[in-house]
Amino acid sequence: FLFVLLIVASVVVHEFGHVVMARQFGVRVLDVTLWPFGGVARIEQIPAMPRSEFMISLAGPAMNLAIFVALLPPLLLIGLIGGTDALLAGAALFDKISLTGLVTYVALTNLFILAFNLVPAFPVDGGRVLRAALTGVVGRDRATSIAVNLGTALALVAVAWGLWDRQIMLVAVGGF
Repeated sequence: FLFVLLIVASVVVHEFGHVVMARQFGVRVLDVTLWPFGGVARIEQIPAMPRSEFMISLAGPAMNLAIFVALLPPLLLIGLIGGTDALLAGAALFDKISLTGLVTYVALTNLFILAFNLVPAFPVDGGRVLRAALTGVVGRDRATSIAVNLGTALALVAVAWGLWDRQIMLVAVGGF
């Protein structure tokens, strides 16, 4: 239960990274919605400047990086004192997770959220970063089309791979 709460808190911190950065650029945030696979901070309009969209999109993953980095010192200390086996001690079963295992899983989950959100596939943050980076070169419409097509292709690959390997979570992520 505590693990789930800490992950939801991490997602909320991620989304509020977007909110705070959007406000820095004068972009109004309508609301934040939490979903089973993450959250969405809805903004009033796409920022006019690609740099603004770029920075707003990176602000969420930056928060997950900050959480991961904040958890590194205790993890390194635990690893130095108890060895690498101590990092996941008692974490084999979630019903008997130790404090050390909890901290390890929260850190690794934030690293996963960071990596997943940086995949250059629209609508995740990486797709928005890609669109912002391409806008100056090919224009916003074409940049959006490229990011959406890449996102669709990666989703189809994830679904196909998940079906092939019988990994229902990969199918669900691809469907999302």
